[in-house]
Amino acid sequence: MRNLFKITCLVLITLNSLNAQRKEVYLKSFDVNKQTIATINLQNISVSIEESFDDRIYFDYSIEFTDYSKKEIDDLLKKIEVDASLLNNYLTLRASSESKMTVSSFELKSSDRNGIGVVYEDSGLKNKKTNINKENVIKRKSKESVILEINKNEVKNIENILSSFRQFEASGKQKEINVNDVKYKRSHFIVKIPSYVKLIVLGDNSNIELNPIFENVLEVTIENSSFRANELLNPKNKIKIEKGNFMVKKINGGDYILNSISNGLIGSISESKITSEFSKIEIGEIGKNNSITDFNGKLWFYDFSTEFKNFSLKSEYSKVHLFYPTTDFGLRIMANNAVNVTIFSKNGNSTGGESRVDSPYVLMDRKAKRIGDFSGDMNLEMDNGFTFLYEENFESNKEND
Repeated sequence: MRNLFKITCLVLITLNSLNAQRKEVYLKSFDVNKQTIATINLQNISVSIEESFDDRIYFDYSIEFTDYSKKEIDDLLKKIEVDASLLNNYLTLRASSESKMTVSSFELKSSDRNGIGVVYEDSGLKNKKTNINKENVIKRKSKESVILEINKNEVKNIENILSSFRQFEASGKQKEINVNDVKYKRSHFIVKIPSYVKLIVLGDNSNIELNPIFENVLEVTIENSSFRANELLNPKNKIKIEKGNFMVKKINGGDYILNSISNGLIGSISESKITSEFSKIEIGEIGKNNSITDFNGKLWFYDFSTEFKNFSLKSEYSKVHLFYPTTDFGLRIMANNAVNVTIFSKNGNSTGGESRVDSPYVLMDRKAKRIGDFSGDMNLEMDNGFTFLYEENFESNKEND
């Protein structure tokens, strides 16, 4: 009986090892110094960039396959090209794939394709009918809650990913997807770079993640891509994203161009400049000395630090949601053309309306009360558009998206 148990365990271990395979795509490292400039050029690739604690840059790319045949694996690997070179202190990595290599992806096994497709089930949408009042509540978000939203967007294990999907059968019924009914792959591309090396990232249709605290001088130009970071701390940073997602827990310094961003989440920001258009951006806390210039965007400013000093916003055809700081502050609004400003008080009442003047004028000038702690001055210049101002404890069931 004991021998049978050993044989059974051996068979199970062997089968599991056959089902899951990890294939090396690229593995190489380079000696660098403080004069080195590194460029990473990505096409359909997902990468995680971390700090190297010695004088070397490391590239480590592998893919984990579960329930893929040898032919499927070989065919996929042939479509990926990675190469790096170092010449006169200029290090260049080029990585591309014919199809997008997300961090994790799955597909139903051929034997389980009795349905007609797979649908995404958002837990929020699933309960929308029973929680419609809760869904439409407008209230201040804390910096911590915005960071929590960023964390929720992190790639999870396959079981958690599958829990958000349902198999849609020909009969019209939906059912949960069992992990044993899918084959899946997970990409592991890790770049480690010393903090003193300037990094340039170019990309299209890619996913870039920076962990944990990034102090390098960073220049990013990407499109149709997702950018995530914990902390960006270099004032020389220049980041430009066209179409995609931008999620950063903390920003301290730099210039950011964010165009057509569908999901922009920033936990806190200080000493920075943002230029944006056609984007939805939510900021948990605005710190010292920030300026934003926006065109036709949706902007949410949930809170201000107790010493934000100066905040300037220039907007055109934008919809702005601004929650008053909890400490004393000044607010001046310059308006031009058709501008609508609505102020919501603590009890839910609103005042304001639309003004139409074809030359700049002072629409609102709220002087600081000079009672208690003074946090800073806001200067808003609006050309057309809507602005919603919310007092400290405002909460409402009306949605002004």
